[in-house]
Amino acid sequence: MPAAETRSVLIPLIPPVSHPPVPRPPPGGNPRAPARPDLDGRPPRPRRPRPAAAPRPLRGRRRRRGRPPDPRGRRRRPGRARRRRARRAARRRTGGSPRPLWDSETVAAVAADAPPAALDTADDLRALLTAARAVAHSTGPSGTALRALVTRLGLDGRVRLLQAPPGTPAGRLLADGRADLAFQQHSELAGLPGVRILGPLPGDTAITSTFAAAVLSTAARPAAARDLLDLLASDAASATARAHGMRPRGPR
Repeated sequence: MPAAETRSVLIPLIPPVSHPPVPRPPPGGNPRAPARPDLDGRPPRPRRPRPAAAPRPLRGRRRRRGRPPDPRGRRRRPGRARRRRARRAARRRTGGSPRPLWDSETVAAVAADAPPAALDTADDLRALLTAARAVAHSTGPSGTALRALVTRLGLDGRVRLLQAPPGTPAGRLLADGRADLAFQQHSELAGLPGVRILGPLPGDTAITSTFAAAVLSTAARPAAARDLLDLLASDAASATARAHGMRPRGPR
């Protein structure tokens, strides 16, 4: 039986190729610049620094206050302050100051079935404010003045103020039982069902709103507008205003 044939295979061993270590860029250097010499041994060519681009000026609404205007000469859009000044200029009167027509006093009111209460002095007013479960007031200037009055009397935190929704008289909160005391202009509380008016605020606590009118410089018919002002200041209109709780200021 023939012997098994044995073959030997020689595998050449290739030594590993060692590459030089790649130097790291210095701290703070440009990471995009080549960190090692070129393959031909020459040093890398330095990069030319790029000039910084000039900031583009902001125009229109993007332009901030304090920055120079656009050198291109474009007209920038008016801001809010300019629009407000333009509206004020459009409201300038042709006849000088506004013409006062009526005075409306802020009064105190309670529910129709509430016991009578005195309102002759500032102490009476302070007692009414502190004794009420809730004090209703309107959203207009009289409500703002009432809040300032409560602060001036030193009653912050001792009086629960309840602001009526827009378009709702403060006296309606009395009729609903949500408040024990209400303050609003006399012309807005007069004739309201379920409400009894105590009277205006006493002494230096009084709050008065003046209704005035004027002819605008942009009026298309200024003569007709002045005639309307004369009608509103006439005796007939004054009688109607007095019936609704306002005090006429009389002819100019």
